[in-house]
Amino acid sequence: MDNNSNLQPFSSMNEAVDFIKNNQGLYVSVNLQTLANQYLFTLLRKPQVYGYVDGIGAQFYCKQKHGISTIKISGCELWLELLKRNSQPSYSLAVIGATKQVNSLVVKKLQQDFPQHSIDYHVDGFTYNSGVILEELRQSNVDLVFIALGQPKQEKLGLEIIEQNSTITVLGIGGALDVYSGVLKRAPTVLVSLKLEWLYRLALQPRRVPSLVLSLSRFLKLLVKAD
Repeated sequence: MDNNSNLQPFSSMNEAVDFIKNNQGLYVSVNLQTLANQYLFTLLRKPQVYGYVDGIGAQFYCKQKHGISTIKISGCELWLELLKRNSQPSYSLAVIGATKQVNSLVVKKLQQDFPQHSIDYHVDGFTYNSGVILEELRQSNVDLVFIALGQPKQEKLGLEIIEQNSTITVLGIGGALDVYSGVLKRAPTVLVSLKLEWLYRLALQPRRVPSLVLSLSRFLKLLVKAD
């Protein structure tokens, strides 16, 4: 990308996983709405903050503004692939976000699916206290933190975490915990392959339409803005 942005144009899931394993920091899922959010767009210029393309809007931005082709890296898959393909004996994990029920389901399922890793810290997204989380993680040996609070809440907390401990890797994963737990169904495979997963999510949550329209307007201004 340009000299100021840490938006990574990964060409494969393997490349993304290898990069994350070798570069600690905060990882931001980037789509049209992310690029249209001034805080998140600016965040991608900070040290140890990396973005990965997770939407056709971001793909279009990379191509039009920088002439770079990149694949879509699904946030719902990336965090799990990182656990599957790690070269270490194990990771110490923290899981933050979702409802108390979903958070507990996720912890149990992770323990079953990835017994080589240990879930050493977890808290739901409704009763958490940022100060408490920061202090407890500061005293821990956690390697990977998965935060599902929605953007930009998860990125703000993630930034505070890596500023206190630069050896921790944090992934903001949005609704991935709901999908992994089975509480929320992911879009049918045919829609994912056609890059219409966003349309499926809108159908399930029509209240997001006004926000998407506003983001689209801001995104178009970003595209025509001179570098």
